Formats: sequence, C-alpha cells, structure tokens
Amino acid sequence: MIAELIGTPIRVDRATEMGARGNYARVSVEVDLTKPLLGKYKVEGITYLIQYEGLDEICGECGLYGNRTEKCHCRIMEEQPPSSTAECVPETPVD
Repeated sequence: MIAELIGTPIRVDRATEMGARGNYARVSVEVDLTKPLLGKYKVEGITYLIQYEGLDEICGECGLYGNRTEKCHCRIMEEQPPSSTAECVPETPVD
C-alpha cells in the first residue's frame, strides 16, 4: 500500500475502499512530523502528488512541517559554509 511509504496507515475511507474515488485515495496515516514528508511518488512513470489534510505548513523545499518554502531553514543551511553545526528544524514547534 502506498500509504506505508508515508507513515503508519490507520484506516481507509469507505469511498476509497469501494473504488468510488476514481484516481484518488483517502487514507488516515500517522506520520512523524519531525521528519520530511513525502510530497509525491512515481509508479510506472506516473507521478502522483500527496496532500496532507489539515497540515498547511509543509515546506516545498525540504518537506518539513513548520518550515515555509520562502524561508526554508534547510536551504539557508546549505548556503552556509560547511563549518556550521546548526541543525535543520521546523520553524513551528512540533509537540
């Protein structure tokens, strides 16, 4: 199941189980918000986008929840000299 690439699947909605969603699937998945989230995946040459319902602050650069693409801490770190020991952490604290 593709949901296993994202995290731990919890449940699949009824319309998805019955095939009523066409090219879409809706699955509840437990994810680790301290790790980058998968934004897309490719199967047999076709790229599928992943949407995270209720998570609106996911960085398009690094995939971390709480970072904003325009102020991505990971991208800024890559531009710093290699002697830097700072870590890439989300801008919004995750509890």
